[in-house]
Amino acid sequence: MNRAGRDWGCECGFRRPTPSWRLDDGEAVDPAGARHPLSLRLPGHANEANAVMALAATHVLGVAPDVALPAMATVGSVGGRYQTVTLGGRRVRLLLGKNPAGWVEMFAMLAPAPAPVVIAINARAADGKDPSWLWDVPFEQLAGRLVVATGERRHDLAVRLAYAGVDHVTVEDPWAAPSSMPSTVRATDGPLDAVGTYTAFREMLRRGGGARDAL
Repeated sequence: MNRAGRDWGCECGFRRPTPSWRLDDGEAVDPAGARHPLSLRLPGHANEANAVMALAATHVLGVAPDVALPAMATVGSVGGRYQTVTLGGRRVRLLLGKNPAGWVEMFAMLAPAPAPVVIAINARAADGKDPSWLWDVPFEQLAGRLVVATGERRHDLAVRLAYAGVDHVTVEDPWAAPSSMPSTVRATDGPLDAVGTYTAFREMLRRGGGARDAL
């Protein structure tokens, strides 16, 4: 069963309602059963699900799928997320990490291992001042690649990565992190992936010359 077909429920009686719109293998399925292939520039299953919900909303507003879908396909970044900037002389694709569920979805968007990744963790008000949430994120999924831990709480992240069995180094300044990769570590042909919590993400975006209206 694919992810779109998963059911859920609990002993309290709540269950997943039968959806009128659904996502199935990269296609939006409307209430009549018609299938609408998604062609998005935004990566990941989560963005496909978002696109189906947006398509359902536009349908209610009277906009046909053949009008809404091409418009969705033009979106290449959202508040700076997925935007490519230059940090420390390297091309970097920026991703935002928020809650543990979002981190799981974001991990699936990374370039495949052994491509390295930069992760910047701050603990200001917008990020959540208690970084204990790091233990709810399955960083074990990053095994087989090098992680550059940076940001104000890089050492908290380093401890979590150590327990997850993930190779890592720490760098104080997120700006310098992309250029601090050991010479033996290579990224993919595309930009290096860098993930940050809210304030770290915004700082990397600003210093890399990205969108000013981010978040």
